[in-house]
Amino acid sequence: MVREEIGAVVLVNVLMDFDLLEQALSYTFLHLDFSQQAQQLGREAPSVVHRIVLKLNVEELHKQNERLGSLVLTSFEEATKIFQLVCFTSFKTLDLLPSLKSRSQLSVVLRLSNIPSKNCLPIDDALLIRSHLDEIVQLEGQVYSKSVPDLYTQSARYRCPAVACPGSDPYRYIRLHCNGASEAETIRGHFSCEYCGHDLQEDVKSRVLSDRCYIQLISSDVTVPATSGLSSTATLHRAITVVLRDDLVKSVSIGQRCRIVGQRLFEAAQGQTQQAHLVCTFEANNVQPICNFTLPIANPAINDKISKLKQACAYSPWAFPATVAYSLAALICPPGVFHRLKLAILLSLVSAADSATENTGSEEQQDLEEEIGAISNRQHGLHVLSISSDDLIPGRLMSYCSQLSSISFKHNQITSDLFGATCKDTATGGTLLSAGSLLLPARGLCFLGNLSQYKKDTLSKLQQVLEDDSVAFPVPTHHAHASGSKSQKDYIHSPLQCGVWCYADGNGNGKKAVRNKSSMNLASLSKALIDRFDIVVNTNSGSVIAEDLAELRVCQALLEASCSQSSASLDHTEYLLDDTDIQHLIYHAGAKKPTLTRGSQDLIRSFYMASRRMRSSGAFGTDMPATAIQSMTCIAAAHAALCLRSEVTEDDATAAILLFEEAMVACYGTSVVNVMAQPHFRDQDLDVYLGEQHCAHMRQFQTQLRHFCAVHANGGGSSLWEE
Repeated sequence: MVREEIGAVVLVNVLMDFDLLEQALSYTFLHLDFSQQAQQLGREAPSVVHRIVLKLNVEELHKQNERLGSLVLTSFEEATKIFQLVCFTSFKTLDLLPSLKSRSQLSVVLRLSNIPSKNCLPIDDALLIRSHLDEIVQLEGQVYSKSVPDLYTQSARYRCPAVACPGSDPYRYIRLHCNGASEAETIRGHFSCEYCGHDLQEDVKSRVLSDRCYIQLISSDVTVPATSGLSSTATLHRAITVVLRDDLVKSVSIGQRCRIVGQRLFEAAQGQTQQAHLVCTFEANNVQPICNFTLPIANPAINDKISKLKQACAYSPWAFPATVAYSLAALICPPGVFHRLKLAILLSLVSAADSATENTGSEEQQDLEEEIGAISNRQHGLHVLSISSDDLIPGRLMSYCSQLSSISFKHNQITSDLFGATCKDTATGGTLLSAGSLLLPARGLCFLGNLSQYKKDTLSKLQQVLEDDSVAFPVPTHHAHASGSKSQKDYIHSPLQCGVWCYADGNGNGKKAVRNKSSMNLASLSKALIDRFDIVVNTNSGSVIAEDLAELRVCQALLEASCSQSSASLDHTEYLLDDTDIQHLIYHAGAKKPTLTRGSQDLIRSFYMASRRMRSSGAFGTDMPATAIQSMTCIAAAHAALCLRSEVTEDDATAAILLFEEAMVACYGTSVVNVMAQPHFRDQDLDVYLGEQHCAHMRQFQTQLRHFCAVHANGGGSSLWEE
């Protein structure tokens, strides 16, 4: 019945091929439920224009009909008209939308995916992109800047003022926005009636507005220029301006890596002068986020070296992460030196890889996570701060290990802006929010270096960013009001999506060094800033002999490496993992997504309640940080993922509590459970820190922890130990 109706329409409109319409009808009926779509449109607010989004797999369509697939890529507007006619005829024939009177009332949006490889172009080849003008292509890159969203006209209705004229029909003149059209082409005041010649009058109440914004897409391997001096205008070379409309506006964020399907078009824009000029832009049709962490080698399975090490550490739930940390960055500093810092770095790498994947937990699991801190909504890895009297080796260690992440960025105070900048786009005249060092490595890591060298106002802004988990951009008042951020005091917030690594000088080199009740001088760092880091590691053991021994081992390793032509000096330790093995492990650990159990939740929550009660008495120097529960939960989840487990157990929670309590000792020198951190150890003490003695010590600490929670948590989590 629908085919007959389409055939009748084709007899009138000879420009369309019946074969293409038949193939489009077959594909549409296969991928679109017209009855369900009509019910959804009926539930929406009454509107003159009905909008339908049809997801279209180009490769599948090309296999079904080569002509129709090629038409979608080369003449997208004509293909859209074909699918619009198919949908309109189907709704009319099946009598599903009584309010549908004319074809112009139906706005069909084709969301394209699976573009052929010949249409996937490199973003830095401008000549190749220009040769595909008006064709559908796919670009892959990173969002460097994003404009403040504004409004554009999605559809408008006009009527002829002459009542007797056929143009007075309310559904005769409905204008829909098409790709590349300017605002003046969609609405203006001198449209003429094709029947009588009168000027048409717009029905203002029927105008439909929607969101629009511009982004600048750059290649992922392009070195981003400094933005510190770009206060009023900005021009970024080797960048492509992309227009996002409707639901695509919220689909990307600054720093995100994505694939964008669309067309290269010319659009009239208002520049610095009063006269409009043509600018070449890229009209986005679909946006597909890219998972940052990809396997660096061809074999996706866990290799034998990691499997054998995992089996050798099966005697203890804590041995495997400690052994992998023992292997980390063996060429930078010897195994055993800065071991706790290496463990913190390893957990942060795993959590950063884990944040790049979507949450697929059950509803009960998500309720558990929401109850204690909503770690499923956390978009970045663990923040790590190292405090040391000698910042040379910790700085090199962090800089080296950051390369193990698929996305990392090393901030330079001279050439880079940390928080980003607000500037004016010279092409479109809009306000651009440009990415800084904290936004560029989305779903990755940002290494800030030595915090003791930062200015006080910069540290204050960094504290606010870590507290809000977002970077605030000041914008003009009219833009802030249009984007709905009036309540945020004319600021637009972009989410923080990277883990932050940095170190601080513990010798008190700051101008106003304040010594807390601890063995370390935290220099100019405030307590509020330190509390925003998930893991704080004190790399000073407190013993001069131990520090001298660790420095001697570092020097010895450097001399052996410089005198040797290869890394053969490390071959005697057969169970050491190299960088490729550790990257392989991080990839699989990040894809694990362990689920939170009730036992681990109760243990973390009980410890928080007990510690807060003990520290609030004033005997231990400071209160518990407000983010303590979330930090310990994320550390436990990273520990479970590193162990390649599918659940976060009480053993993972015990390791997380130990690391967090060591961080409290590093900052404030006191512990409620008598924890004493040991940043270094010798090869003679492997069994104490990696072997069975380490397992026995952790079991003893777990028993002590349960007793501490049962006594001081006021009944919180008592179900764990009721017998």
